[in-house]
Amino acid sequence: MPADSKPAKPIPESPPQVKEGQGASEGFAADTLNLLSEHKGKLAVGAAAALGLMILYNWREKSLAEEDPEAYARLKKFTAPFKPADEIEQEEFERKMREQAGTASP
Repeated sequence: MPADSKPAKPIPESPPQVKEGQGASEGFAADTLNLLSEHKGKLAVGAAAALGLMILYNWREKSLAEEDPEAYARLKKFTAPFKPADEIEQEEFERKMREQAGTASP
């Protein structure tokens, strides 16, 4: 832990007290907004880092496809189980259409 960072605040063991005239959801929303406002700089840095990683990996995938097709094929084989269901269904549909047209590719 860096010397200049503050230790994390302990999590209260009891739920936050709801003030009169305030519903439970309003109290939770207020606490959530307070928490977000205290840590918005950290959240912004995290979001920027995640965006940067997505851009880096997209660039890496495209450059591998152009420069090293074998490495690209290995990457695709490795990431295939993690595809969203929509992508898999779309690829299956396209493959079946190619087979019906007689232009199926291996």
